[in-house]
Amino acid sequence: MRDATMSAMAEEIHKKCSSMDVEEFLGEFLPRGPPDVPDSNVAAFQKIAEKTTETAMYGPLINALAPFCVNMHLVDTHATSDPQSGDFNPDLLKPDITVYKAKDIVDPITQFSRMETHIELKLASMDDAFNDEGALEPDSELSHDTRGQLVSYANAQMASQYRIHLFTAFICADKERLLRWDRSGVIVTRAFPYDSGESTYLQEFFWRLSHADDATRGWDITVTEPTLDEAALARHSLSADESEVLYKFAVYDDINFDAEPTYFIAGRPFESHAYPTGRSTRCFIAYHLADNRNVFMKDTWRIVAPDLVAEGRIYERLHKAEILHIAKFIVAGDIPGPTHKTVFKPGFGLQRQYQHYRLVLGTIGRPLASFCSSWETVNAVKDALVAHQQAFEKLQIMHQDISVGNILITEDVNGHLGGILVDWNLCQSVDNLTKGSGSVERTIRQGTWQFISAKLLLDPAAPRTITDELESFLHVLTWVAIMFTPTAMSPVDLSSTLRLCYEEIWGDPEQPMGGLGKRTAIQVGMSSIKMLELASTNLDELLSPLNSSFGAWYGSELYSMLLEEDPPAAQTMLDLITKALQDRAAWPADDCARLNSVFKARERPNRKRKSDSELEDSRPAQKARLAPEEHPFVRCAQICLLLLVRVL
Repeated sequence: MRDATMSAMAEEIHKKCSSMDVEEFLGEFLPRGPPDVPDSNVAAFQKIAEKTTETAMYGPLINALAPFCVNMHLVDTHATSDPQSGDFNPDLLKPDITVYKAKDIVDPITQFSRMETHIELKLASMDDAFNDEGALEPDSELSHDTRGQLVSYANAQMASQYRIHLFTAFICADKERLLRWDRSGVIVTRAFPYDSGESTYLQEFFWRLSHADDATRGWDITVTEPTLDEAALARHSLSADESEVLYKFAVYDDINFDAEPTYFIAGRPFESHAYPTGRSTRCFIAYHLADNRNVFMKDTWRIVAPDLVAEGRIYERLHKAEILHIAKFIVAGDIPGPTHKTVFKPGFGLQRQYQHYRLVLGTIGRPLASFCSSWETVNAVKDALVAHQQAFEKLQIMHQDISVGNILITEDVNGHLGGILVDWNLCQSVDNLTKGSGSVERTIRQGTWQFISAKLLLDPAAPRTITDELESFLHVLTWVAIMFTPTAMSPVDLSSTLRLCYEEIWGDPEQPMGGLGKRTAIQVGMSSIKMLELASTNLDELLSPLNSSFGAWYGSELYSMLLEEDPPAAQTMLDLITKALQDRAAWPADDCARLNSVFKARERPNRKRKSDSELEDSRPAQKARLAPEEHPFVRCAQICLLLLVRVL
């Protein structure tokens, strides 16, 4: 029986794989420097290939490789999971052989946070994850699942450590492959025999790896251990438990290149990535050593593209233009060094190039879904809308990822509540978005799926307009109301609404479509809000006209084609929201955010991407892929019937 999680993980590196000759691989990534590799015991490796079960291969392989692993030791971990890898389904994460530094004696024996590398073995050649003849990624179920297994292990290790890249080894039958993982994808060598005296590449790999420094092995050496005094100051400021491990981060300044790095101390990130490729963002509340205060720090891999400007540069422009309701900017910059930029082959599949980047902001906000009253969240959205509109009018830029994770609630020292719009890393100039600039980034739909406009979901090639951005604010408010405010809807109806309006997806996995439910809900107008049965009449009375204001853009008839006329203006939305917020006493005082119960009719792998725009390819979790019976026309009928029943 196939494992759905492993299968889904294989899709995460689809068309993000490239191949390389093993000699070229070793020369580029682990250049010769140590003493000559010792002579290999050919007979020891030949015995491994003769084994008839995978488990019988582990011990002999460990013994055969031991002479080539200086200051490292190999452990049979095939039967032991890592209890600390809970977010990654630990029952399935058991690398066959794990390699640790010699000084690291770990218990339990499988710990992704401390391993140097790992080895996966398969007995049958049909289990090979890759192919040297024809397509690199075979589409057989066995190959697909093996690929998913390799991705899962590499992902768990990368996510559990501060790494910039990772090496792994894969043995299949009597052949071996070496792999190098980074945020762009994976480079895999063409298969070579490991049991022949003519081929000692496996031994050479471990010999070179064991002599390499930490940076060459893939560790991020800009993350270090703070001194005892620094740690004590940080623990007090961050209210960190004594058991929490603290790290010291170097942040470089893109504005002042000659400046020394600024240092910040942080513990566990409050948001982190769970995917093998992409921006892999981690967000922290960090302690500013020089200023003796807490700040927000983001460790990420920014997309390298002509149309995309580093986020710190955007904040510099926003502040210079005196845009309201944005975070205070402290410092940001690329992390120097060639290893902090991913290995990238232009035009190869779906790969992108990424640059390691850190950003520090002086404003710390609360998630939009942590409101103490629904008034708070609407007020925060209003402020974010002001920031967005001012950036559009003064700087002619559009954010491109208006989402629930990118609007934060703020509170100043006087208790004044507000909101800020964050994560400007995907913003582009209006000119680039409407006229095109030749960049491949313009052809890739940006944003977080649940909040992208219906028009852009239905037509991936459509140019983004200001109306698309404004519609995303509507979806943020509606989604938060459905998920976190009291409603008379049953869990089944809530589930249906979320699935039909915010999670539908069909078509080509590389350029999926959706938005039919969103469009229908907007075309129906106020009735679609009434069917939500929100307990807050204030929310109902605000969302109804907001929803209806987009009706003209999509046409008045249920099945009309998209129209580009009479789009709602930002000021119209601001006027509606401001008027609704005026009488705060009329709003419920105690409708704090509480996650509503949602009935899950069908279980699918649910690995939702982060709220920091990690949906870089604009696809929701694999759970939302439509079954055949959920064809768009079938779903349109479902939506209409649902709306009719709920209204009546």
